[in-house]
Amino acid sequence: AIPNAITPNNDGNNDFFDLTGFNVDRIEIYSRWGRLVYNRNGYIKEWHGQNMKGQELPDSTYYYILYFKSGQQKQGWVYKTAWH
Repeated sequence: AIPNAITPNNDGNNDFFDLTGFNVDRIEIYSRWGRLVYNRNGYIKEWHGQNMKGQELPDSTYYYILYFKSGQQKQGWVYKTAWH
């Protein structure tokens, strides 16, 4: 299942939005106000709550669109918090 929370506090658990094995071609992550804050082609597990400039985003719920190599898409949400 696609994770619905990340806790990027460097404890080794859920520090990244890990989509290993899901064959994601592209990811887009949006703020709760619909602003694109992160995107990447060939995504595996690079997002840890940062924007495209590498700056830490606030703890919040973020919405994503996944574009799979199969041509399918999936929308969902992920909660980012430093605490778990």
